[in-house]
Amino acid sequence: MMKPDCATSFWAVALLSATFSVLVARAGSPNQPTAAISRGFCPAYLSASALPLRLRLFPLDGPEIDVPVPSGVPRGMNVLAYGPDGQVIYGQKMLSFSQPAGIEEVDFDPPRARIVPGSADRALIQIFCLDVSRLSGRLTVMGTPWSQPRTFEIDPAAATITQMQPDSPSTCGGPGGLLSPDGKRVLAKRGKSLAVTDLQGRVVRAIQGTKKDAGYLWSPNSEMLLWARGNEIMLIDLSKELEVSPPRELGSAGDSDVVWSPDSKYLLIRTSSLSCQLNLYGESLDVIEVATGKRMPVKSSHCEIMAGAFGWMDRAIAP
Repeated sequence: MMKPDCATSFWAVALLSATFSVLVARAGSPNQPTAAISRGFCPAYLSASALPLRLRLFPLDGPEIDVPVPSGVPRGMNVLAYGPDGQVIYGQKMLSFSQPAGIEEVDFDPPRARIVPGSADRALIQIFCLDVSRLSGRLTVMGTPWSQPRTFEIDPAAATITQMQPDSPSTCGGPGGLLSPDGKRVLAKRGKSLAVTDLQGRVVRAIQGTKKDAGYLWSPNSEMLLWARGNEIMLIDLSKELEVSPPRELGSAGDSDVVWSPDSKYLLIRTSSLSCQLNLYGESLDVIEVATGKRMPVKSSHCEIMAGAFGWMDRAIAP
């Protein structure tokens, strides 16, 4: 019997296909899930402090799903990032301040855990940012044992780590600007505001209404930018050539960072509720549809989210 996809959308009706396992959706109200967000991506949370370690997937209209964690993953691992394919989680477990253990790569398809070759470097004792290139598989990491963060590129295939020039743009940002995931555009300071530079044609587009000291995040498809204005999520559409859309509000950012879905259609945020605060148990997750701004609670995640990183994982990794 085919299992339903983890996440569902708001409007569309999809057809079930044996080849692609797409969920047949039910027509519903605007605030109810009706079709698959994608073939397999769904909200997820890795609890690295509990025993046994577990990865929990949260369907929007069904019970949570526990996925076994591969053997060898250390308890207390700090989750750094969820991989762009929804099948890998990256983390770090320190042996001591002077002896970093490297970056842990936890793969769920097939299950395995390993230290990323080239990542056990003393320059990465404290990691602030980790990003994985969809194109090359290389890791961009910002970390430091010193007062000034430095950016590095790790090539797992060659088992090498290389420090990037301070003025080089990267997907972790820094003085050189924030590089888009496709490597074609850079968001950087321009006077008192920001501008996007298209590297191929060296076309500069100023972005009005932005602050150069705010935190920005590219969408995985490199067509949108979001940032927080106060506690409000702001979005700019850069999909049209030589045109910048006015900033659009998407509501409250919740209690933590905002996480893009791998297909760039949805945002995931963590929210608190009175019921969670009373029993001191945890927080919950909400999903926001980027196109419409509609949001819905991920009911199966209610009060299940503790301190730690959440993200998106592929439904195919579940047993």
